[in-house]
Amino acid sequence: MKDPFEFTPRQDNLLTQLAEEAAEIVLAVAKIKRFGLLDVYNGKTNQEKLNLELDDLQCLRMMLTEEGMITKPFNTDNIRTKREKVEKWMDYSLKPTTVLGDN
Repeated sequence: MKDPFEFTPRQDNLLTQLAEEAAEIVLAVAKIKRFGLLDVYNGKTNQEKLNLELDDLQCLRMMLTEEGMITKPFNTDNIRTKREKVEKWMDYSLKPTTVLGDN
């Protein structure tokens, strides 16, 4: 049996690129929160940049599936469950909070 922690150079590279894409999505979201969806930098809006990064992530997901590292390319049950959790906790997370000073 193959060691589950042993990757081919291709698999290792795909995992590294997946981590990079996840970081780029985090950066795109941070820019949207700071400057808005329609702010333009280097000829693209923040919204366009987020769309591009999500497409890149989806590409890596497809490649990882083709490589046999992900067994299900798209699980609608998991997605539905996540959506329900997000909706459930949305109201709670949007409630006003109190920020305490240095008192």
